[in-house]
Amino acid sequence: MKNCLLTFLFAISLISCNSNDDEIDCSLIDIAPQLFYMEYIDEDGNNLLDNGTYDREEIEVTLGGVVMGEVYTHPEKSFLVIYEYGQLQNNENDYIINLSSTETDIMQLEYSQKSGICGTFIYTVEKAIYNGEEMELETYLGNEKITVLKTNL
Repeated sequence: MKNCLLTFLFAISLISCNSNDDEIDCSLIDIAPQLFYMEYIDEDGNNLLDNGTYDREEIEVTLGGVVMGEVYTHPEKSFLVIYEYGQLQNNENDYIINLSSTETDIMQLEYSQKSGICGTFIYTVEKAIYNGEEMELETYLGNEKITVLKTNL
């Protein structure tokens, strides 16, 4: 009798399984923004955000008039970080980078896009052009990074 009861309970548990158990509940997913790092250095390799050449409070990055970045300090050095870089604003691709009240730079990012989970997209930067110069793309903390050399400061 005990075997019959166990078999019956096992059969009920198989019937109650839902074939949608593999689907993702998107309401439980918090998608982290994608980041793009920019390091600013002088001819001697000094980080210009750490040494005070640029005041982090004055720096602003905008895309189509929307603020898209901020200064981030990692334990060993500081970066200017653009977040959500895949989100084009009004079909604009020119990031306006105000480093100070007298210095403004322009950067264009070209990237590819593929579908991610829950209707999101994953963007990969293919090319970065900073003030008209194509920059070498590096990897930092799993994200893309460029190093901007500032001369004649």
